Amino acid sequence: MATKEELETELAELKTQLAEIQAEKSAGETEGTSEVIPESAVPEEASSEDAPKDELQKLVEQLTGMLEDHPTTKTLLLVLGVFGAGYLLGRSR
Repeated sequence: MATKEELETELAELKTQLAEIQAEKSAGETEGTSEVIPESAVPEEASSEDAPKDELQKLVEQLTGMLEDHPTTKTLLLVLGVFGAGYLLGRSR
């Protein structure tokens, strides 16, 4: 187990890294505001045809996110499902 001194030094290092990242981010924001985007590059509105595709894409992303989290958050349900599927396959033969 880590000692208090080790944890404090690691915390200090992480705080300095965080401060550096925030400084870079704020510098990037000030530089990014001086750049002008031409109006022709910005779309006026999304067409009505794109709306169902965007909605479908959001649903697919949500489903894949749920499937990725599923085995890690509900291991008991996963084990029971695998056992049930194995039992049914074994009984069918």
